[in-house]
Amino acid sequence: MIKAAIALLIMAAQVAAFGCLAADNDQNKLKAVDKEIAKTRQLLEQQKAQRTNLQNALKKIDTEIGNLSAQLSRINDQQAEQNDKRQALAGQLDALREKSRQQQALLVKQLRAAYAAGQDDYLKMMLNLQSLSDLERMMAYYQRFNGVRMDELESLKDTRTELEATQAQLDQALARLADLKAQAEARQASLSEQKDQRQGTIKQLSGQIQSQSGELEQMVADRKALNDAIREAERKARMAAGKQTLKGQQGKLSWPVDGKVQKLFGSQRAAGVEWRGVIINASEGSKVRAVAGGVVVYANWVRGYGLLMVVQHGDGYMSLYGQNQALLKGVGDEVAQGEQIALVGRSGGQSDPGLYFEIRHQGKAQDPAKWCR
Repeated sequence: MIKAAIALLIMAAQVAAFGCLAADNDQNKLKAVDKEIAKTRQLLEQQKAQRTNLQNALKKIDTEIGNLSAQLSRINDQQAEQNDKRQALAGQLDALREKSRQQQALLVKQLRAAYAAGQDDYLKMMLNLQSLSDLERMMAYYQRFNGVRMDELESLKDTRTELEATQAQLDQALARLADLKAQAEARQASLSEQKDQRQGTIKQLSGQIQSQSGELEQMVADRKALNDAIREAERKARMAAGKQTLKGQQGKLSWPVDGKVQKLFGSQRAAGVEWRGVIINASEGSKVRAVAGGVVVYANWVRGYGLLMVVQHGDGYMSLYGQNQALLKGVGDEVAQGEQIALVGRSGGQSDPGLYFEIRHQGKAQDPAKWCR
């Protein structure tokens, strides 16, 4: 019995030892799993931080491209204006040269006539004068006649010199504008290349994050950024009176840009997220026009929407224009209906050029298709 009891005690001890070993193994496995979870979370956070850094870099690039594009647009306008002035001055210069040739021809004709007549006629005329007063009057007449002609010739000469100098200055201005345009285009091409590379990296990181946290998180963050921008615009809108109300304008407004509507208002963007505006496909650099008169209350870069402009209209109406290449108006600027306010682009990390467009009333999004014809 004693031997049997001892054997049972030994077996119990062995079972307890195996149980402890199994528990230790399970604990080690749990620790390993926790370690992997922590490692995965750390990697995910690093990826998100890297993506945030890339978003900030993209904002900087978009903003710089926008500034250059706006500068390029202004240079083009100035160059067109200078060309018009140059053509006008060229026409004036041609007319002046023709007038100068006519005056020269007349002067040559008079000199030839005087030479052919010789000095006898002049002396005879002087001798035939009846009195000294007649002589003085005739001399004064000739002096005045010659003086007026000389003054006219000097005036024509001065005007011609001034016009030629002005045209030379315009030529220099056009040369400077052409140089500035070349510099801006070169810089813009360089930035566009960097932007393409940056977007490729963002797409790669987006794929990694989407596989682990889902696309919805990104869209919710973008929507939050837009709502924050709209709240800021609404705060400024309370201090700016809109110039034109959209009330009663349903179906009468022109679209802000020519193109095909790609994303419709209310269509599903992702699970639980809908489009609150429309995406209009358009060529990069196309003119974006205000759908109605108003005051610019927001003009800045917004995550997911790029360079965004918000125009405040009357009676609590707003229009939003996003993904622009450049913003041509600033906060506080008044804009008229149909006035150019931006250039179509793909800022905010978009792969294709287009315009994001919203209409809001009292903060609530409206279907743009019901307002624009």
